[in-house]
Amino acid sequence: MGRIKDLKDKVSKGEATDEEKVELEELVEEAKVEDEETKDDEKSINDFVDKIMNAVEAKQAKAEKIVEEKKIEKETGFEAEYKAMDGDKQIVSFIKALRDNDVAKLKVMSAGSSADGGYLVPTILYQRIVEEQREDAVIASRATVIDPCPASLNIDQLVGRPKMSWTAEKAVKDTSTATFNQITLTPYNVTCIVVITNKLEEDAEVVAPLSNYVTGLMATALNEELERVFAVGGGTTQPTGLHAYAATNHRIIATPANVLTTGVLIDAVTRAGTKYLRNAVWLMNSAAYRKAMNLLDGQSRPIFIADPTGKIPGTILGYPVLRCDALPDSEIWFGDLKGYWIGYRGGISVDKSTDATIEGVGNLFERNMFAIRVERRVDAELADLDAMVVITGAN
Repeated sequence: MGRIKDLKDKVSKGEATDEEKVELEELVEEAKVEDEETKDDEKSINDFVDKIMNAVEAKQAKAEKIVEEKKIEKETGFEAEYKAMDGDKQIVSFIKALRDNDVAKLKVMSAGSSADGGYLVPTILYQRIVEEQREDAVIASRATVIDPCPASLNIDQLVGRPKMSWTAEKAVKDTSTATFNQITLTPYNVTCIVVITNKLEEDAEVVAPLSNYVTGLMATALNEELERVFAVGGGTTQPTGLHAYAATNHRIIATPANVLTTGVLIDAVTRAGTKYLRNAVWLMNSAAYRKAMNLLDGQSRPIFIADPTGKIPGTILGYPVLRCDALPDSEIWFGDLKGYWIGYRGGISVDKSTDATIEGVGNLFERNMFAIRVERRVDAELADLDAMVVITGAN
């Protein structure tokens, strides 16, 4: 542009030669062409930028793939030229390469260096956290629930019924009696505490507020832990699970180890009282479930019938099959889970503290932290020892 100005000054003063006048005309014409090209580039870039967010990742992936397949070498001449560009020119060159699908240039500018184009590719954070699907609670949803349960609740069990006897005329009649047992529900505490920093609570964007999301996770963990102890709880500082009654239940079918047959399952159904069959279900873990699914009837047909809609559990001998992976491989339970009693002492309590002192953490107020505590009081027992049939040795 400086040369054009000088020539124009000479022409205006009448000092320019014929050669300089011709040069001036050529330079002015070139400037017009260059200006038009620049305007065209700017318009193309502006139009293209609107689409860049959706196209950039796909273009880069395609370029990398093409380079790998065709073994395209970096063009060192362009690389040197590109490195010499200032920031604005690098951005323009990168976008042009995307628009024109210039593979070689894309390769140079997307080699992993932020300065070579990485800054142009934003990291998009999807506003959702992907969670694995959790198992449904199968025991708690079918048990007899007492809510609210007193701090101590005694439950009487009928252990033995009176028995009738036949006698001859004038013979002394036999006597009989009913026998009882008593179990007690004394709700235990199950607790979870999570500590979160104030900064994380304020800055987390995917789930805001983060404390609400974490509280939901804690409630899910609480329900899953309850389902576990309802299956295998030992009864000391926690509910007594079904597994604890495997040796004292009234209806037990013991099989040789690792031998599960269709006949055993039929035996379980016939051993259950008829009134319990109305709401009877099978309860087993995935290993026992797999074995049961492979069993055949007398006509070589599977005894497991899947629901074609997938909306309800499959059935064995007409009764729903429920999965409970907390149970041991060796046990299969069959019957009415209403015989299992659960006592809740109040609902789920959720507390938040900013000034508590947590072991291993210290005072939360001093560290700009807060704690969330989720807690529930619960106990459970198999109150009706006739409600369920247990098959042992199924593994």
